Amino acid sequence: MTQRTSMHGLWPFAVAVALAACAPEASTAQQDIDGSADHPLISRFEGARIVGYDRRAFDRYGLALGRALDVETLAESLEIEGAVTRILYLAPAERGSLEVFRNYERALAAAGFETLFHCTGNGCGRLFKYVQPTGSELVPYAFKGFSREWEYMAARGQGPDGPVYVALHTAIHESPLSWMAGRAMTRLDIIEVEAMDEGMVVVDADAMRADIETSGRSVLYDIQFETDRSELLAESDAVLTEIAELLERNPRLALLVVGHTDDQGAMGYNLDLSARRAAAVADALVARYGIEAARLAAHGVGPLAPVAANGTEAGRTLNRRVELVPVR
Repeated sequence: MTQRTSMHGLWPFAVAVALAACAPEASTAQQDIDGSADHPLISRFEGARIVGYDRRAFDRYGLALGRALDVETLAESLEIEGAVTRILYLAPAERGSLEVFRNYERALAAAGFETLFHCTGNGCGRLFKYVQPTGSELVPYAFKGFSREWEYMAARGQGPDGPVYVALHTAIHESPLSWMAGRAMTRLDIIEVEAMDEGMVVVDADAMRADIETSGRSVLYDIQFETDRSELLAESDAVLTEIAELLERNPRLALLVVGHTDDQGAMGYNLDLSARRAAAVADALVARYGIEAARLAAHGVGPLAPVAANGTEAGRTLNRRVELVPVR
């Protein structure tokens, strides 16, 4: 995953969320907690300051997409993986939860974000604040009881490296022992979904043979195709050479070449695409490496045998693969 060295000015469509200067707290960046910063995608409500901050380069995040049904269950949620940033803002004293929320809501919409879910107060479910599946507890004290005037929304947009999800939650903090009592707070969670780096490991003939002997198959991710097509890319040459080497070293070995896809698109289309891709691999081994055609049988199963959930790009990447299965 790309590491960014600066938190400002990197995203050309950064969302501007601001009001006119707000009296004594208009210049508050100097009061932010150490090590914190606004996310480059979304600026702060003017006059707010950061009182909680955490960033994970890669983590799992559960995005709330429905009201709380009980203390452990949401009506709907979405599991995402990627870079996770959580920022907890304290708004100026004279600003309310709804005012802050509406500014963010409108700015996100103007930047092309799609609202996936929105709820207000008890419409979120009385226990909503306890059961949001937020993955790691980045700022555990945010909205854990003693709050009112909740506003929550989940939204999705497009960033330079892939999809971006936002969970926005505003409320009035009411803990009687807290110096923040009576103030509007914003918890802003930003999840940047980035595809995993691929091609970092090339499986050689020995590794393929070992996989076949121990697990009955060799799973390959380094065979690359044109997008939505069956034409092999040049990046596939190295692994094709290793498959040919495997077959040459083991002259009695015959293989099923099985194509797999994710679940994006129609079932019939994915079944056909996976079959054509498997056939392209077998044909290349015959035409370019002199492997006997009778030793290879190509089949496509589309999305019917996933190895990961298709709800995230990382999962879909794992499901797009070619497998070699020995013919007994």
